[in-house]
Amino acid sequence: MISFVIPSKNSEHYLAECLNSLIHQTYKKIEVILVDDFSDDDTERLVRHYEKKFPFVKYIKNEVPGRANARQLGMEKCSGEILCIQDADDFSHKDRARTTFAMLKNHDVLVGVAVVVNQINKIIGRIESDFNFNDFLKTGVLRIPEPFMAVRKEKAMQVGFSEEYGQHGLELWHFFLECYVRKFRIRKTKKEVGFYRSHDGNTSRGRNPEIIREIKYRYIQDRFKGSICANDEHGGGLLPDVQLCERHESVQSGECGDGNLHGRGSYRACEVAVGT
Repeated sequence: MISFVIPSKNSEHYLAECLNSLIHQTYKKIEVILVDDFSDDDTERLVRHYEKKFPFVKYIKNEVPGRANARQLGMEKCSGEILCIQDADDFSHKDRARTTFAMLKNHDVLVGVAVVVNQINKIIGRIESDFNFNDFLKTGVLRIPEPFMAVRKEKAMQVGFSEEYGQHGLELWHFFLECYVRKFRIRKTKKEVGFYRSHDGNTSRGRNPEIIREIKYRYIQDRFKGSICANDEHGGGLLPDVQLCERHESVQSGECGDGNLHGRGSYRACEVAVGT
């Protein structure tokens, strides 16, 4: 079974389209869990209506405020072996569940293509799954449609959704990177899996870019400290120049063998260290 877990806070205007896209999936072994994150609109009434008509739709009230907490609760309550991530203002391609089931047989994580639409569903772009670790270290950008990941539940439970990052709208950014760090089997597909809605209420809008940059910097510094290489020709990134060995083949510690750090080099992902 595939479980779609959807956190929702005051998203009643988009919920019908979101739920309809799941009800009409061509692969039918699914459940839909909507976790209401303390909405004060008609979210509950609308979802309860669907719940009465479709037994595989379930309404749950969040226990601790926060979108990451809502995702975590939905994941813990869901019954499927595969978890499909989705936001309440987005909607899925009709074959998303079928594509996910077929492509996750020998993998742990699936990322596909999202079509970007505006508030009236006019297509305005695409988000390809084009994650590259070296580029990520320079920009902090994943280059994947984060709200449309699919993950084996047993793997997702090992990672969890962090409200520390969720309060800044980065819980899926953090989630994917933790899957990568743990060397889960990640598969990319060129197939369209969903429709990402761009509108004024998107979580990514209105965030302080300096705070986001600092959060990403600290995560990269802490999590990938042993996966860097001092080589000026590779350029910098989110991480500033630090004292590292100019003999950049010393990828793990930057030491030449005398226990000291030398020179100033720029960070770069090292394939030897991270095993890519």
